[in-house]
Amino acid sequence: MSSFVISNKYPCFADELSKMGHNVIFSDTVKAFPQPEQTHADMQILTINNTVLVLQECEKLKTLPYKENLIICKNKAGKKYPENILLNFLFFNDKLYGKVSAIDPTLYKYCVKNDIEIVNINQG
Repeated sequence: MSSFVISNKYPCFADELSKMGHNVIFSDTVKAFPQPEQTHADMQILTINNTVLVLQECEKLKTLPYKENLIICKNKAGKKYPENILLNFLFFNDKLYGKVSAIDPTLYKYCVKNDIEIVNINQG
């Protein structure tokens, strides 16, 4: 069964995913983020292969059943860009895409250790 982390702001999507047999996990509310971004899953959690990286502030996401492959970010999230995009990256075809200057050091070290190329993409 696949699991999806989504905002609780969209219960209709959660219902549909559940009907299809998927496990739905609601994202945390990160008070450090501006109001419209507080429940954005793509800013809270990042999966690379079988490893899950989670922001320090995400207490609920840190307790999910992937402890053996869980990495907690070193830096705390900030309210302003780019401090709010520590994990807002795309992992695709063995490459990580995002704003390199904003990457959490833990994610950066993970990529270096696992020979994952990081491609800078300007965001914002």
